[in-house]
Amino acid sequence: MERELRIVSDDGESILLADSSGNKYRAERKSAPHPTLISVPTASGSSELTIKEIQARLRAGQSPREISESTGTALEKIERFSGPILHERNHIISHALDTQVRRGRSELTLREVVNERLGARGVDINALEWNGFRQEDGTWIISVHYPTRDGQSSGEWILDTNKRTLAARDEGARWISGDDRSPQEKVRSQLPTELLGGGAEREPREAP
Repeated sequence: MERELRIVSDDGESILLADSSGNKYRAERKSAPHPTLISVPTASGSSELTIKEIQARLRAGQSPREISESTGTALEKIERFSGPILHERNHIISHALDTQVRRGRSELTLREVVNERLGARGVDINALEWNGFRQEDGTWIISVHYPTRDGQSSGEWILDTNKRTLAARDEGARWISGDDRSPQEKVRSQLPTELLGGGAEREPREAP
C-alpha cells in the first residue's frame, strides 16, 4: 500500500517528508532531476512538535532553525509561534545589558564592561552574539559568544530580574567582568571606606 507523503522542509540539499502517521523520511537531492529517497523514518518517528514544546525549546535558548533541523518540524510552523518568546528573550537580554556589574567600588553596566574588556583586546564588538534562556527558578542565563584568534570564547551570567542583580556564572564571565581579584581583595572591596586605612595610621608606642 502506497503512503502519501508531504514535504516538511527543503533546505536545497535534502527534503524532509512525513506520512499521515507522523513517520519521517529524508530524501537527498542528487544530480538527477528528481530527489532519491535514501533513508527510512527518522530517529523518533514521532509527529511534529506541539506549540507548547516549541515554546519550551525557544525559552531554552534554541533558535527556530535549530529546532526545525533537530526535530523535523516545519520552520514556518515554528516561526508562527516564536514571536512572543523571541521578543521576551530580546527584552531580557536588553535588560541584562543595562544592569550594573559590581567591580570593586566601580559600577558599570554589563554592556559597558563587555565593550571595555573585549574592545581593549581587539574584539569586534559588532561580532558579539548574545543569547538568553530562563531557568526553572525564574532566573535567566545570559551568554555572550565572541571571536578570538583561537576560535571562540564565551561567558555566562545569572540575571535575577526581581532583585535586579547580575552574577558571573563561569570563568569566562568572571574574566570579562574583571572579577579576577584575590579573595582578600574581594573582601576588602566590601568594607566601608573608614575601615580601609583612610585615617592616619596609629604610630607604635615607644617603650617606657
